[in-house]
Amino acid sequence: MPWFNRSIHIFTETEVANEPRDVKNRAFPHALIIGARKAGTSALQDFLKLHPQIRAPSHEPGWFFIDSEYTKGLGYYRTRLPPLQENQISIEKSAEYFHFPYVPERVWSFNSSMKILLIVRDPFVRLVSDYMFLKRYDKAPHCIEKKYTFEELAYNFTTGRVNTRWACLKRSVYFVWFQEWLKFFPREQILVVDGD
Repeated sequence: MPWFNRSIHIFTETEVANEPRDVKNRAFPHALIIGARKAGTSALQDFLKLHPQIRAPSHEPGWFFIDSEYTKGLGYYRTRLPPLQENQISIEKSAEYFHFPYVPERVWSFNSSMKILLIVRDPFVRLVSDYMFLKRYDKAPHCIEKKYTFEELAYNFTTGRVNTRWACLKRSVYFVWFQEWLKFFPREQILVVDGD
């Protein structure tokens, strides 16, 4: 199946009722921080967690709305979330959520009233940060950032044009990804935060 045509599973009441008992005090998130990558999602979550009524997982719960994690179901997802007291809400974040075109529909089918937080920064600064991070830390053998300079990836010397096919550069074209989210969530449900 093509990466842009993922199936949407709507969880049933039976699936929710059959969750393990030890996760009942772990509420699903009330808000998602969706990205953009290398724009400050972790910092935003850390600042929000300073408020005593906001809880977040200590570690990213594994990109629940993306493929293999999604198929594990709600019970699994809930085990990755923090326990809450009566007056608390939970948030979750993944900078990857913003850049996958099928994620907005999955989030919407999960909770159509979900509050969405999108943190962005200067697109070029974000691009350079993303490149440097991948070059330094990515362990995948197919990581092209380890093999080429920034200039070689960003610019096609043959055509004399910017290389718009480079994944890191695509992630900085915010309006393309934002349009996908607006197909499912009204603008009033999405808070855009300036990460600069």
